[in-house]
Amino acid sequence: MTARSSAPSEADLLARLERPLRHLFRTTRPVLLTDAAASGMMEAAVRNGVHERMLAVVGGAEGEAFARVAEACGKEVVRAFVRPGETLQPHHLSRFLEGPGVDAVALAHVEPASGAVAPLAELARVARAADDVLIFVDARFSLGAEPVEFDIWQLDFVFAGGGGPLGLPPGLSLAAASKRLMGRAAALEDRGWYFDLARLERETRARALTIRPAIPHLLELERRVPLPAGVV
Repeated sequence: MTARSSAPSEADLLARLERPLRHLFRTTRPVLLTDAAASGMMEAAVRNGVHERMLAVVGGAEGEAFARVAEACGKEVVRAFVRPGETLQPHHLSRFLEGPGVDAVALAHVEPASGAVAPLAELARVARAADDVLIFVDARFSLGAEPVEFDIWQLDFVFAGGGGPLGLPPGLSLAAASKRLMGRAAALEDRGWYFDLARLERETRARALTIRPAIPHLLELERRVPLPAGVV
């Protein structure tokens, strides 16, 4: 009789996913996985990266959702409203950043209702020029379809979840977090446990997650984000 092949372990799957996921985000940083919905990743960004006040770019439901999550976490939110179908332009962001001080700028890369694509590279450049302002990106409807250069554009937090171009199953989210964000998180005492990015990064590096996405979800993720031929 031929012995049945054993099912892959979580550690094996996480090891196999490391390079494809880093290539997907275009980063050398570890890509963090959780079994939470994408709104959980919004909360992770806020709890780990906002001291007092966040600027939320609101051009539709996705931007407003980020603002409401921040408010539910007890943070003050300044909303930068844009018309449906339009996006915040870099000079507008510069003007907003001249107002009340904010710790971070949060935006949706793509608002699905209108298809508007934010000029992420240019907006990130403006945010980086400000004094200690992080940039958070909801990439649920862009990652896998639109360019997202986490390292080159010096983004601080980019996340995606179910639906969108990746077609991920519900209950699986993934994100990349910058060293700058992780440094700020270490100084915040109310980041909680479930969405503590420091814990999640440690466990990701050890390939041993306390909050485990289902093995079938990881297998589906592996199928949907293969490493392109010729990439080393």
